[in-house]
Amino acid sequence: MYKMASGFRGSFSEKFFFLRQWVKHPRQFGAILPSSAAFCTALARHVSPNGYVVELGAGTGNLTKALLNQGVPPERLIVVEIDANCCAVLRKRFPHLTIIQGNAQNLCHLLPRNVVGNVRTLVSCLPFLNFPSSVRHTIVRACTQVLTPDGQILLLTYAPISPIPAKTFGLSKKRLEFVLFNLPPASVWHYQFSVVC
Repeated sequence: MYKMASGFRGSFSEKFFFLRQWVKHPRQFGAILPSSAAFCTALARHVSPNGYVVELGAGTGNLTKALLNQGVPPERLIVVEIDANCCAVLRKRFPHLTIIQGNAQNLCHLLPRNVVGNVRTLVSCLPFLNFPSSVRHTIVRACTQVLTPDGQILLLTYAPISPIPAKTFGLSKKRLEFVLFNLPPASVWHYQFSVVC
């Protein structure tokens, strides 16, 4: 079990912090509460600890913790978060991780050069359906550009359908999990290049 530095005095303070950030930026945060432990575990079990893993939209780090507990080496996990306050929390909770503040639309420029094209798994908790279609397309295109040819995207969504048009990007799609014990209930979608070279 990965031990992290303390970031909150209790779960209530974490939830209050998350709710406060949601009030400030409702379109940027997909839910009023952090992802549940049940959901984070469900998503993390589909992540291979081999290769680089990039997490988009880490919030307060519940999924980050689950990824580390799944066996992802800290030196291979890169976290990208747009919110400055969340980044401060993440850096306090995970002082040994690479935490990058930035917009996922610029992913190719945010990641170290040796990582671009070498990401085995990209996990995203970004609220895609809150974004205009042009922003969704830019983010997905950026994600596909940093993956290995056999890389995968794992995406959280509260919608009953896939939030991105997989065929547009030459991706196959599959819903892997539906987690009832999350507020709101959420699905894990898997995307991969349809033809692996």
